[in-house]
Amino acid sequence: MLNRANPKVKSPDEFYRIAIFLPFIDNIKCDLANRFSKEVVEIFDLDLFLPNVIAKVFLDKYILGNKVQHIMDKFGEILIKHLSYSKDSINIKLAGEIELWHEFWINKNKIESGDIPKTAIDLLEYCEELLYPCISILIQILSVLPASTSSAERFFSSLRRLKTCTRTIMGEDRLNGLALIHTYKDVKIDIEDVINIFSKSSRKLNVVL
Repeated sequence: MLNRANPKVKSPDEFYRIAIFLPFIDNIKCDLANRFSKEVVEIFDLDLFLPNVIAKVFLDKYILGNKVQHIMDKFGEILIKHLSYSKDSINIKLAGEIELWHEFWINKNKIESGDIPKTAIDLLEYCEELLYPCISILIQILSVLPASTSSAERFFSSLRRLKTCTRTIMGEDRLNGLALIHTYKDVKIDIEDVINIFSKSSRKLNVVL
């Protein structure tokens, strides 16, 4: 325990629970909350247009209404810009397209047989742009959303370039700092803040006059 005092416990099991287990669980919860924020979760409402999803959700007007509302809040401006309609007109048009889209897949009798597209890219082949202009745009957005992130791969690539034989004695703090700067090049660093941080830390060098 380097940064805090050891907890007062009566057994090794209790120490493990307080010092390791609970902080680990808390870290996982924080990481999941950051990765799956409200804005990110709402993007998943675009799966409404997948045949197997719309067949299950269409009859539940509460869930359907929430999904449509989240879609409009997130992508309404894009639909308005591309289709040149007012927001109220887009709402009415999207609601009508959803009904037609549901009837299209129900009448095809493919949902029961399982012969339906499983991905957004495959779904585009069935979506006629003239008939479903709103849904077509939303499916295109769904098809290009990233499925994962590459931060870990970028970080490991950075370490291969940074951890060379001439830097083997580099401390962990310096290595982590250089790796983060190398990976996130788009983050702007205020030089004045860096100077102020170094000026507040004590120097280990002896000044000889």
